[in-house]
Amino acid sequence: MKFLVCFILLINISYCYKYGYDSFGRRRNYGMYRVHEENGEQPRQDYNASIIRPCYPHDIKCIRRLFHYKAQCTRPMGYAPDPYMLRRLDLRIPHANITFGLLNAQVRGLNEWKIKEFFFNKATDVLVLEVEFDRIVVSSTRVKIIYHRRGEEPLQVSDYSIIEYCGVSLTLTIPHIQYLQLSGAHVFSYISEATPRYTLGPAIYKVKDRGFRRALKEMVTSLGLSIQEVFVNQGSVIMSAFLQSIICDFRHH
Repeated sequence: MKFLVCFILLINISYCYKYGYDSFGRRRNYGMYRVHEENGEQPRQDYNASIIRPCYPHDIKCIRRLFHYKAQCTRPMGYAPDPYMLRRLDLRIPHANITFGLLNAQVRGLNEWKIKEFFFNKATDVLVLEVEFDRIVVSSTRVKIIYHRRGEEPLQVSDYSIIEYCGVSLTLTIPHIQYLQLSGAHVFSYISEATPRYTLGPAIYKVKDRGFRRALKEMVTSLGLSIQEVFVNQGSVIMSAFLQSIICDFRHH
């Protein structure tokens, strides 16, 4: 008889665990993370107990709700303007002593995205969001290229520019998961194609200053390094545009 009672109890515990109840018949509390109960799904749990995945990466509605709850930000339209306009975008390439200043820059491709990772690390108190773009195009009808020179004023030339990046991965980390604020956020950029297609206006190539021409050649020769340096700033700008337009708008917070 005791064996039968124990066997029935064991079956009951197993059933409760499978369907989200504890051994006392209570619904297991995921706290804020019970976000998949509407469609019968449960959050994916990693082997590492400190990693919490409250939403599946493809569930953008869940991710928006969570950001809204954690940051009290405004829910946006859900898509970015195409093109997304930036009054000014400064891109620095220190190893070549060059800065690109794009006026009225246009960014295209923000709506062709896929979220690859989304989770909290309870141990470090950090949120991680990785988004991947198929193609990002940044253009300006007026780009100012500034060549910085030792002991002299910078040399400047203006024309247009177009550059296309493919396979752009941006990873956003935000500390303090209970109250998300962008002030402490960091963006890491990874470009799978290190040779983007680009076009620079003819005036840029007509500059006869040897130092400028040498710097321009250095920038093109070490294009992979140039892209890394450019995305120190540009990655944050693109992530901000994506986040504010598609996930949650912190500007009205």
